[in-house]
Amino acid sequence: MIPYLAHALLLVYLRYHNSGGRKSVATSVDGKLKQEEAGPLFEFIKAAIEPLNRYLTNDLRRRPLSASRLARVALSERRWIVQELETLDKKAPEEAARDNVLNRE
Repeated sequence: MIPYLAHALLLVYLRYHNSGGRKSVATSVDGKLKQEEAGPLFEFIKAAIEPLNRYLTNDLRRRPLSASRLARVALSERRWIVQELETLDKKAPEEAARDNVLNRE
């Protein structure tokens, strides 16, 4: 469920925002330094999954979904897609040039 939900939530977020990213901020819990997620995308995902997490934990007796994990999965998949598209863009002119050479015969 996580990959599908992460992708869908990122698409909804990007529909109304120009970009999305994660921020990791330092915080102190009981005198120990820890990292915590922050930023508008994280807050959006956290708010969006709150009712789903209530349903999962109360009705289905399942563990809640992690907003941090959803944000990581969504952005990781997005980076992979962008890299693949950039690779295809680089290959396209090379293949077009090769096709032009082959068609000249």
